[in-house]
Amino acid sequence: MDASTAAAMGALAQIVGALGPWGIGILVLGLPLVMPFVVIFLSATSSRRQADLLETYRADTTRILEEYGKSVDAISTYYKNNVLLVEGYERVCRDLHSVVVLNTQTMQRLCDKIDAMQSRRVA
Repeated sequence: MDASTAAAMGALAQIVGALGPWGIGILVLGLPLVMPFVVIFLSATSSRRQADLLETYRADTTRILEEYGKSVDAISTYYKNNVLLVEGYERVCRDLHSVVVLNTQTMQRLCDKIDAMQSRRVA
C-alpha cells in the first residue's frame, strides 16, 4: 500500500469515526429516501428546459412563417403589377394597331389620288 492510499483510508476512518453509528445509519437510510426527490428535481428541470426549447421553437417558427408570408405577399404584388403591365401593353398594341391601319388607309388614299392626278396629266 502506498502513502496516498494510506492517507485516504486514514481520512475515511476519521470521517466514519466522527459520524458515529447514528450518522452512518442516517446516511445509509437517507440516501434511498433522497433519491426519489433527486429524480423528481431532475425531471422537473428537464421538463422546464424542454418547455423553454419548445417555446423557442414556436417563436422561431412563428417568425419564419411571418417572414415567409411577407415574401409571398411581395410575390403576389409582383404578379398583380405584371398583370397590370401586360394589360397596359395590350392597350398600347391595340392603339398602335389602329394607328398603323389608319396610316395604311391614308397612304392608300394618297397613292390613289397621286395615280389619278398622274393619269389626268398623261391623258
